[in-house]
Amino acid sequence: MSTTDAQGDVARAVASRRTNTCLRLGATLVIAVILQVYVHPVWGWPWALAYTLCHLFELWARRPLEINPGAPVATWRRLTAFVAPTITSTAFGALSIMLFSSHIRFAPTLGGMLLAGALLNVVVVNAGDRSATLMAAAPHALYLLIVPFVAKAANPGVKSRRRPLVRGAPDDCLGHRGQPHPERGPEGRGRRQGRSRAPPP
Repeated sequence: MSTTDAQGDVARAVASRRTNTCLRLGATLVIAVILQVYVHPVWGWPWALAYTLCHLFELWARRPLEINPGAPVATWRRLTAFVAPTITSTAFGALSIMLFSSHIRFAPTLGGMLLAGALLNVVVVNAGDRSATLMAAAPHALYLLIVPFVAKAANPGVKSRRRPLVRGAPDDCLGHRGQPHPERGPEGRGRRQGRSRAPPP
């Protein structure tokens, strides 16, 4: 692939990400509203604001590559444009860490759906620009690797408080709150046998 073709692919990927701006920011707003209504987190709106600022920074950093792909660009500006998708993806995917560390039952499911949708969006939007695809997908892939450990650390599970009071007694011999059932277990069997041997009146 020639340099001109590569620059054209980069310009098309940048234009595609810019065209996708309304969808991405709109989805961020919808996610923040849903979280506020159902989850009531303290970090919902700050996350939405941080992601919006990162996305606007990315648009500014990659603008010269879209306007004139063949024009010389300062090294620092080109490096900033190269790293900007990673920053944006890191900010967006950080929500999955918050969801997986939440004690709400359906929060990890939302976090998994968030990362899956983000990866799909990266592949579709950055088609043709391999470097942008890798840079934008890397944070989401890293989040997918670490969120199981985050969920396990945040929700280790509650051990059952129900324990047999008699060693070797099965659970069905226990009644309410772990107390022996009056008609089960050794004592219950003795009472039943006594009633069966009692003479009729």
